[in-house]
Amino acid sequence: MVAEDLKKFIATSALKPGDQLPTESQLCEKYDVSRTVVREALSRLRSENILVVRQGKGVFVAELSPDRPFAVNWNALQGLPETLELMQLRLAVETESAGLCAVRRSAKDLAHIHVLLASIDADTASNESPQIIYDYAFHLAIAQASGNAYIFQFLKFLEPVIVSRFSINEPLNRQFSIEYAKIARLEHQAIIRAIEKQDEAAARSAMRKHLSNSIARLSKLAAHLNEPAVNPIGSNTEQVIGGLINTLTQRQG
Repeated sequence: MVAEDLKKFIATSALKPGDQLPTESQLCEKYDVSRTVVREALSRLRSENILVVRQGKGVFVAELSPDRPFAVNWNALQGLPETLELMQLRLAVETESAGLCAVRRSAKDLAHIHVLLASIDADTASNESPQIIYDYAFHLAIAQASGNAYIFQFLKFLEPVIVSRFSINEPLNRQFSIEYAKIARLEHQAIIRAIEKQDEAAARSAMRKHLSNSIARLSKLAAHLNEPAVNPIGSNTEQVIGGLINTLTQRQG
């Protein structure tokens, strides 16, 4: 508990690189645990290169270094604004993923991607609230067909938070998701056409456009939800949804 709590403080910048931690006694008092528990927690974080000991001074948050393991603070990702940074990371990785897929994909890979795209279409037609997991499965299939195991593993690592955070809370969820899926479908089709033709540049371009548009759509939604004059569950709901749908349509045009 102590180690995880300290990691959370560091990840959320409550404790920054170079900051000194409280003393062992202070940590024992704060968490109501023994010195042994505190020392084990500090030892664990030192082994992960998160903390450093300066003789005669104390324990400090380590400067960022290549040796620190990559991690995502899932608890800090509580809404759309926080999700946007992960989307930007996806943009960088998945643009290359699509290009590699276009060059390396097999006929079996292409057939599998088509099946997943058909699943998205079927779900959109039969369900008021399309399941985002199918959209991400489409992206994972492209990553797997890229032939780069690290790209696929990295996107699988992100899957739990992308799938859970990408959904939009009621009452915007149903209508916005339907309209979002319609626009995304056209973008998916552009990606798969480029992959079919094994056009590396076109595949990269189509994926970049798709994720860039997704970031823009989510940014627009986050801005609407953060406006104090708008009450998503009150009389302004219809106005908010209408504005979002107009934005989606304009983006596609």
